[in-house]
Amino acid sequence: MEYLFDTTQVPPGRRFAQWRAALGALLDIQARDSRPDDETFHGRLAVRHIDRIRLTEIVGAPMALSAGPRLADPEVTVLALLDGRATVTQGERRCELSRTAIALVSNDDPIELDLHAASHVIALSTPQREFYDLFPRVRHSLLTAIPGAAAAPALFIEHSRALARHAISLDSPSARVVADSMVHLAGAVANSAPENGARYSARSQASIQRVLAAATRHLRNPDLNVHLIARAVHLSPRQIHRLFRTEPLSLMQWVLIRRLENCRHELLQPDAEMRPISTIAYEWGFNDSAHFSRSFRKYFGESPREARRRSTAVIQREVATLRSESPFDSPQCRACRFWSSRTSR
Repeated sequence: MEYLFDTTQVPPGRRFAQWRAALGALLDIQARDSRPDDETFHGRLAVRHIDRIRLTEIVGAPMALSAGPRLADPEVTVLALLDGRATVTQGERRCELSRTAIALVSNDDPIELDLHAASHVIALSTPQREFYDLFPRVRHSLLTAIPGAAAAPALFIEHSRALARHAISLDSPSARVVADSMVHLAGAVANSAPENGARYSARSQASIQRVLAAATRHLRNPDLNVHLIARAVHLSPRQIHRLFRTEPLSLMQWVLIRRLENCRHELLQPDAEMRPISTIAYEWGFNDSAHFSRSFRKYFGESPREARRRSTAVIQREVATLRSESPFDSPQCRACRFWSSRTSR
């Protein structure tokens, strides 16, 4: 799927307004400039969806962009500055980018992107959970300027340019393979980031992984806390707090999110339709239904009941379509297509 917008197709006087509208509609991004020279303003936007990843290309005049936090299904974005100068800001952290430099950002906090000159940006966005699971150290690469001349970043830029040209011609099986390849190439870019001090030592990373593994084993325990995890890995609670001091999430925030994601996964399964929501929550360590519902809505933007109802409605519509049509109305059996679509998700 591809969306293209170019302000040269808009009459002068309306260009920047249309540009802001396109950014908001396609990417949920706001252009912060309030009164640019509309006669000379130019912006070109291309958004391409390839399986589960999104490739975005922005070319245009100096501008200031911002995006709010995305708590439901957050993403990691690998942002490559092909031309120009830029500053990426998130909270108190800031990253200066020069031509061909790359930075990784996660959109679970507000982001500001200031393009100080006419710029060309290409960005690949991928689901955060998958990326963090594949590349645990990526958290330490966020908002770090990565030189584009190194091997992995140079390959990423080259392949992103090629993908921008050919994405529209990919069929679904090819798109999935290409998406897998781009995600792993993005991971290689993250792993090539300069080390950011002794806090990212291999020893600290090994300790964090041991802690997260222990927490994962005990996710269903409603009494899980830092003290229990500390005993399991033979560390003190203070040591664990110190390990996670520079992480994006505290240990118990990480536990809460993993529990919520596991609950949502089970809620959306067709064979779990008759199971009470409270039972699923209890099995994943929640002993307070009200706390579970509040946390679920805050993280996913909808209640557990709404999530289940939406999933059930989609399945029912698809089943009704299958029953209302002849199974021989096309060369490929409709039931086969339905089964393929469900299992590929």
